[in-house]
This record gives sequence, C-alpha cells and structure tokens, in this order.
Amino acid sequence: MADLVCESDAEAIDAAQRFLATLPVELGSPLVPVSNASSEATLNLTDEDMYASPREQVDAIFDTGSVTLLGPADTNCAVGVGQVAGVPVAFALTGGSPRTALTTADMKRIARAASWSADYQIPFLSTQDTLGYDPSDAATGEFMFAAARTVESLRASHAAKLTIITGWGHALGDLALGGLGTGFDFIWSWPSARLAMTDSPDYLARDPDSPPSDGPWETAELGMVSEMIMPADTRSWVVRALQLLGPRRALLAAHYERGQQVHDMT
Repeated sequence: MADLVCESDAEAIDAAQRFLATLPVELGSPLVPVSNASSEATLNLTDEDMYASPREQVDAIFDTGSVTLLGPADTNCAVGVGQVAGVPVAFALTGGSPRTALTTADMKRIARAASWSADYQIPFLSTQDTLGYDPSDAATGEFMFAAARTVESLRASHAAKLTIITGWGHALGDLALGGLGTGFDFIWSWPSARLAMTDSPDYLARDPDSPPSDGPWETAELGMVSEMIMPADTRSWVVRALQLLGPRRALLAAHYERGQQVHDMT
C-alpha cells in the first residue's frame, strides 16, 4: 500500500524533498533540467560479461543523489524516479545474475512509475534483462491489472519513452518494460542482448537455460532496434535522447497519435 517505507522522520522528509525536487514545475511545456548534478560512474563491461545489476545501472545513468527508489535497492528490478543531467525521469531497471522473472510486486512498482510518467509528463526509462513474466503470478488478477495499468499509462504518456535491452528482452508488442506496441521512442541494445522476436501478450518467463535465439544484429537489421550502444556510453545516449525529445513534451496530441498508430500496427 505504501510507495516507500522510511526508518525515521528525517529519512521520510529527505525522501519527500528529493521526490518533489525531481518533478517538473510546469506541465505542458518543454522539459528542461531542474538541476545541474551529474553522475561520475560508468558501466565498463565487456561483451562477454554484461550483467549490470540495477544498482550499478542507477549509479551509472542517474545524477548522484537524485534517485528515489520504490522498494529495496539491491534487487533484480529497481523502480523509482530520479534525474538524468537534471531532467526528471521515471524508471524501471532490470538485470543482474542470475536473471529472474517479474513478479506481482515488481509489476505494481513498475505501474506506479509508469503512472508518474503519464501524470507528470516526465520521460520513462527501462532496461531489459529478465526472463519475462513469472508464470505463477501472470495469471492472477493483481498481476494482470498492474501490467495493463503499466501499458496504458505508457501509451498515454506524452513524454519520451526509452528502453535499453541489456540482456534478454523484447522489442515487439506490449511488454511492460518497452516494445514497439507500447509506443517507445527509442529501443536500444547492448551487443550482448538476446531478443525474443514476438508480440505475445503474456511474455511468460523463459527457461534460463534456453536464451532467445535472436541476437541484436538481426533485430537491428529488421528495424526493431533503433541503435546498438556500448554500456559505457549508456548515460550519454540517454542524455542526448532527452535533449532531443524534451521539447516535444508540448506536442501532446501528435505524440499520442504516433503511439496509437504503432500500437495498432503490432
């Protein structure tokens, strides 16, 4: 029921101040930086060992001290809101080793971040390195409601939507972490990514010993991936995308129609 549990009044006040400072002041206008903070971390990984944990991704992509997390930090699915080059961003980051599937608890937190993107018109960033939806949860009403809420919030959001496939992920359909059907602006991929070329509505978890058969180069050739990027360059790519798409925040109808048309095609 609670978005964040704090151990003391001081911690709760600090979290509230950090969250409120992240949100944009004026809706319906081009999104501009609200601070000048930066991140000093980078993701220096090799093609053979690209298992960045959500904690590592947060430290490397987001401005230092700007992140408010929903739930524990050291998990395979980190969800929250923060700033990238001063720009407010809601996020859902997956990864780590071993890979896990998204549970009902994960999906509820992702739905919350997606609703922030729609309500406050702030960008949404996700990373994909997950087995998919946990089969034991995916058939429950709670999970389906949270997944549907996530997808509809993202489709209704007029802000930039970015996803990076860092390991196992999807490029098509309505996957909550990002797909063409959800209206994402950019789908990027690390060289180590393995993409399931499917628009299946359930995305049930895959066998950890049976990776998707399609590498990033094949999907990029088919136009399902916008660009191949290196881990160390991830933050710079996100910053450039936010600079490019931030001014479009004022073009609500055009952005929404574009997402709807892509969704209908898939």
